[in-house]
Amino acid sequence: MRRVVGILLLGGLAVGCHRISPDTLARIGDHEVPLADFSAFVERQVGEPNAQLEPRVLSGLLDQFLDERLVVEGAVADGLVPEGAEHRTALAALLTAAPLGDPTDEEVRRHYEAERAEYTLPERVRLAQMLVESRPKAEEALAELRRGADFAQVARRYSYDPNVPDGGIQGQFAYADLPEAFAAKIFALEGGQFTEVLSADFGFHIFKVTERLPGRVVPLEEAARSIRNRLREQKASAYVNQWVADARRRYTVELYERNLSFAYQGRYSAASAARS
Repeated sequence: MRRVVGILLLGGLAVGCHRISPDTLARIGDHEVPLADFSAFVERQVGEPNAQLEPRVLSGLLDQFLDERLVVEGAVADGLVPEGAEHRTALAALLTAAPLGDPTDEEVRRHYEAERAEYTLPERVRLAQMLVESRPKAEEALAELRRGADFAQVARRYSYDPNVPDGGIQGQFAYADLPEAFAAKIFALEGGQFTEVLSADFGFHIFKVTERLPGRVVPLEEAARSIRNRLREQKASAYVNQWVADARRRYTVELYERNLSFAYQGRYSAASAARS
């Protein structure tokens, strides 16, 4: 059954000699975590208050929330950030202190060889388009193009495409990137040619191929910078995931599931903790 995100406050429970407030979500080390903090986190993630989410989704969000709290807890304990720091600040400090190192030339080369298909570009076209509300207006625009009018100027008068200020320029596209209804017609054109009026559910298109780009293999020298950035991100992600896994063992995370308004199914449950 679907539940509202707003966390219902249930009756307090006693743990040992310590009575747990019904508005407390968990205890991490010596710090209590309010339910209200989790509710605010969910609202930020979902983008709307009182959104209705399944218990499985809420459980995943709760795991993410507690992981982020562990990052802050550990960064404060290690003297990397002051008490009360936000997760973003704690994460940045953690990664700054991490002994990650820069990807080596050999690591870049191995990645390039393993993912060579990713760096093989198919034939592409650079496209501009007009998107016109009615067929008669689109036919008027097409007639002007056939008389030699400039595509960008005609587009600014007839088109309501968001890229009109740039002359309707859309970017580069491979055949597979385009809707099937348009791809064959567009790829039959040479650079500088334009299509007939093509109808769609939301208006009438005229496409212009401004340039045809042959397929090619991106050389390692050209791809190296983006590969290094990707490898840095992968190393950082792996480091943080391992750090959080270690933090779960370093700190006692006591989740008060009875204070939740949904059936929690995540990794911080008592049952999961017993299995790990």
